[in-house]
Amino acid sequence: SPEQFVEALMPVAEQISAQLGVDSRVLLSQAALETGWGDKVMRLADGSSSFNFFNIKADASWRGAVITVPTIEYRNGIAVRESASFRAYSSPQESFADYAKLIGENPRYQKALAQAADPHAYVHALQRAGYATDPQYAQKVLSVFASNSLQHAALANDANATALR
Repeated sequence: SPEQFVEALMPVAEQISAQLGVDSRVLLSQAALETGWGDKVMRLADGSSSFNFFNIKADASWRGAVITVPTIEYRNGIAVRESASFRAYSSPQESFADYAKLIGENPRYQKALAQAADPHAYVHALQRAGYATDPQYAQKVLSVFASNSLQHAALANDANATALR
């Protein structure tokens, strides 16, 4: 459920949020969109989770585990089925940390980081920088960001955290 997803990932999202200056709910929105609230995290051949919450592809520089799966990419605005290699991680923390490294160190995302304080501007800048090929990516992420599912889950998580203190 969205509540379980947020409860499980909010601590690591908040850690990466502090590092990048991006709202933790934006990170959770991206992860929720990419994985269907965690239900569609890619699985390795042995059935274990890839923990790739951002569907980050494995390029030639990647030295970790890889999973190759069918995907839909948009080429000149047209959806095309193809096979792509994605990074696999040993934990959600590793996935979020790699996202932070990708966004923080790749020059093409610096304009997005410069707008990290504004969720809408940040997500649109990510799309303009080529983070995803889906021409509606930013709108989809922002739709999750504004959704009742995320807002209620985040509020419930905040209330639980306060009750535990």
